[in-house]
Amino acid sequence: FAAGHCYEPFVKYGNFTTTDSTYAVGTVVEFTCDPGYTLEQGSVIIECMDPSNPQWNETEPACR
Repeated sequence: FAAGHCYEPFVKYGNFTTTDSTYAVGTVVEFTCDPGYTLEQGSVIIECMDPSNPQWNETEPACR
């Protein structure tokens, strides 16, 4: 991934929408689970923070 960008999020048995498909700083990602799965751990909404060392402000959730 490019400098100033977060890595692409991943959620097994689920999906996500993003405000920026390049995951630049300031990008917000919202997760949903496939039917029959429940979101556990992590956060439903994460944001790419910190231009000098871009990273997500929360861990990705798990769908179980």
